[in-house]
Amino acid sequence: MSPPAAKTTYKVLVLFPLGTGEPYKSEADAETTVAEILTAALEHFGLSVEPGSRYFLGFGPEIEEAGESQTLAALDELIPGKGTIKFTLVKELIQG
Repeated sequence: MSPPAAKTTYKVLVLFPLGTGEPYKSEADAETTVAEILTAALEHFGLSVEPGSRYFLGFGPEIEEAGESQTLAALDELIPGKGTIKFTLVKELIQG
């Protein structure tokens, strides 16, 4: 019997330019979704969704929005980062 395959884990870094304090840092497995990282980052920064705004995680030099159902493994294919995935937490104001 062969040993189980090692799980792929990623270092996750979330920056929030509007916030104070340290960036959100964690380690997560390849199947962790962007939604899970977003929830943890919002909690870390003491934020909650307010009427008239929304938060999302962006990545890459153009701060493209990461789909909440995407996994870290899927993002790694788009932006290979040698095991580290860096996001920027973005607050978007919605005018009705």
